[in-house]
Amino acid sequence: MAIENTPQRKELFDISADVICHSRSHCASWLPPEAETLPLWPEFVGRVTYRPGGYVAHDSYYLYAFELPLEGSLRIVERDTETRIDPGMVGIIHRGEDSRLFTSDADGCRKLAFGMRGVALGGIVAAAGLAGRIAVRLRNPERLIRLVLRLESLLGMRRVADIPAIAGLGMELLTELALSVTLPRDERLEQAVNLFAINVPNRISVSRIAASCHVSPATLGRLFRQEFGRSPQAYFRDLRMQTARGLLADPAMPVKHVAAQVGFSDVFSFSREFRKAEGISPREFRRRLSEARPERNPDDRLG
Repeated sequence: MAIENTPQRKELFDISADVICHSRSHCASWLPPEAETLPLWPEFVGRVTYRPGGYVAHDSYYLYAFELPLEGSLRIVERDTETRIDPGMVGIIHRGEDSRLFTSDADGCRKLAFGMRGVALGGIVAAAGLAGRIAVRLRNPERLIRLVLRLESLLGMRRVADIPAIAGLGMELLTELALSVTLPRDERLEQAVNLFAINVPNRISVSRIAASCHVSPATLGRLFRQEFGRSPQAYFRDLRMQTARGLLADPAMPVKHVAAQVGFSDVFSFSREFRKAEGISPREFRRRLSEARPERNPDDRLG
């Protein structure tokens, strides 16, 4: 993660005794070897105070990051879309995305943030209804904050015996976010969203999805445009590419296996569609992601 100053060279953070700078050396973070093969692992919790006019740049970020403003607001710019995140909300930075976090020139922001990785995290995020979402209004902000603070405490102690509890807290956090997501009111749309999520690895047409939901393709298109601002085809394509970005974060998975997991029968077709969506090839995306990943801290060893 790159930390930058504003063009006016304002300092990004207020650093004081009760504020933790948003850098890995000051966050509560831990990545034991056992965690690298788990379905999900909450790797860090950070406390940050931004000064007015500050911003942070994430380039091909290698984790899913979740931003919780406590005082003041954040603006997240991702894929040319700006979203305001207020207290009581969570902003989501999706793995592999480029994004920018801003505060206003008049007000700063105090926040909590936590980051997750995991070999199955992309699928879990999609199943939780969080795929493509940048903002979630929390049903119970106090509970989520308590979970994050508990996670911060366990990560700070770095005890091998706590690995199951830490992974469990990660699932609790995602469950709380999933329960906060406003599901589509139309049952046909909800069914279509679920069918798209479970059919990411399969070659399935929008007309077949529509038939399974007992609507015409035209009606399904209208429902998707009303809810998501895009066609079912675009929604499914974006869901596949988001899943692919998550899978490419695992350097041990061959690109041909990534292609198969997102519904492509050959690497060439997958690479062509990925380049259309991301502007670079899957291998170049993986290389940049690897370069953006920080080196392991020698203090992160077990024992």
